[in-house]
Amino acid sequence: MAVSEDYEIVSKDEESSCSSSSSSSSSSSEEESSIDETPTSAVATGKRSHLLILMGFPPEVGDSDYDPDEIEPDWEAVGEYLENSNTPDNNAQQDASIAEDGEYPLDDALWIQNYESGPVPAIVVVGLLRLCPQALTQFSLNAASENPTLTWDVRRLLASADVDSNFTQMRSELVQLMGYPPLAGDDNDAYDQEHVIPNWEAVRQHLISHPEEAALDEDGTYPLADALWIESKPVPLDVVILLMEACPESLTDEAFVYASRNEMLIGSNVLRCMFNYNNQLLKVKAKADKDRDNGMDDDEEKDKDMIILEAEPKTQAEDEIIVPPLEAVASSGDDDKDDDGKIEADVDVAVDSEVAVAVDVTDIPEWSKKQFLRYGDVVKIISNTGQACLDIGTDCFLRTTSCTESTPTTRLILDGPSASTSAVSHPRSGPIREGDVFGIYSEDRTLRLDIGKPSMKTLKNSLGFSSWATDLYLAPADANADADASGEKKVGQIINYGDVVGIFSSSSETGFRLNIGSEAVCEVAEASRDNWGTHLRVGFLGRTVER
Repeated sequence: MAVSEDYEIVSKDEESSCSSSSSSSSSSSEEESSIDETPTSAVATGKRSHLLILMGFPPEVGDSDYDPDEIEPDWEAVGEYLENSNTPDNNAQQDASIAEDGEYPLDDALWIQNYESGPVPAIVVVGLLRLCPQALTQFSLNAASENPTLTWDVRRLLASADVDSNFTQMRSELVQLMGYPPLAGDDNDAYDQEHVIPNWEAVRQHLISHPEEAALDEDGTYPLADALWIESKPVPLDVVILLMEACPESLTDEAFVYASRNEMLIGSNVLRCMFNYNNQLLKVKAKADKDRDNGMDDDEEKDKDMIILEAEPKTQAEDEIIVPPLEAVASSGDDDKDDDGKIEADVDVAVDSEVAVAVDVTDIPEWSKKQFLRYGDVVKIISNTGQACLDIGTDCFLRTTSCTESTPTTRLILDGPSASTSAVSHPRSGPIREGDVFGIYSEDRTLRLDIGKPSMKTLKNSLGFSSWATDLYLAPADANADADASGEKKVGQIINYGDVVGIFSSSSETGFRLNIGSEAVCEVAEASRDNWGTHLRVGFLGRTVER
């Protein structure tokens, strides 16, 4: 993990350290042994077991004048002795179960630090654990923690043998998808920032379905800090945003420090986004405090919708974002238009270079807030200004296009709205969400959709009107892409920027799709065209269809 979680170190004084490295006395062997047989006569007479003698300990229990690097074990002989525990005259199971001062032969094996013979092999640890499961105690983990010669397969064996999680814990699936070992005991001494290989796409999907895992910390370190620590594949900005939105408390000093130290994040907007998000949280908190000071009760405060639309680096300064919900647009008349004829919703948006925060948004339905665009969602595709929506019928296009027609101009990609951000060298990544402004491009990224003139015959500006040509859904561009690698249908799965999709009529009675080629539009729009008709967003209609 980003912050190591060493096992608790229980220091031993000189005398107890020596006695722990030796072995078992006859008085404690009867109490702690997991078997019913009487201890061997050698132990009863003050002699160490055959197992401990093979490990290199002196035969006499009282002989404790040695250090961890002075013991010379015969690990091969120990392994054979444990392996043949079921043969006659073999006392390996009894020997492994004898504890001296509360410490078992497993603890003694983990204590040895002889560099010539090497640390205890994994096969010996397996044998000791299988013959005597109760030998795994805090002493064992302390000894392992203090022994620098132990291999990490041995440490993982110890942690995995703690099946009841008495001494160790499993990391969350979210953190494991980031590339961290599953066991919390595997601290960052076992790997470095370049060797943790994350699957950021899987992290995105898991965050969306299990956002609560963003709040699971390990010794105060949240998944956000873990993500920022990784250097092999630096965390994408949208994943940072998802983590912050799922758990604002994870925006800790530690997270800022990791982001500042990560050289792979130099040149990205991650740190700026984190500071902006922090500033917006402070503003929201200040407003809530002010409302309380003004006498607003809890019920009234709950009615105030405080939502984060999106934290994304902007390529140029923006003074205003107009985000009218469909319901507001459909019911608005000329009185709602400004001097330029643009329809504005009652949304106050504070925008800086990276983070936009909308407050007091009462007319966006609860089911629509921060919704992710999924395969099968029925939507309208609207200009960001609210001037028009996409209509794939002959009112706007030269002709309709069959849903079976597959060309680069029917196979489409959603990307950034501005020509500078939609270039191949700067593609967007991550899921598409409500409020996102994007462009729709041909698969080869040479053309884009423009729902204004002269590309369209007419402007479809009756946003409240619904028909087979305006109520659309996105699906995989080809029929053979309708399922993922496991064969599972993609309906309901989140659509990401860069996915190749088709845009289809939601009506079961028609079979048409969007085509932005010269055979369908009045004038093709080059990918570099940048106007209100190319800056688009989706409006959710609250239903889903299957292709």
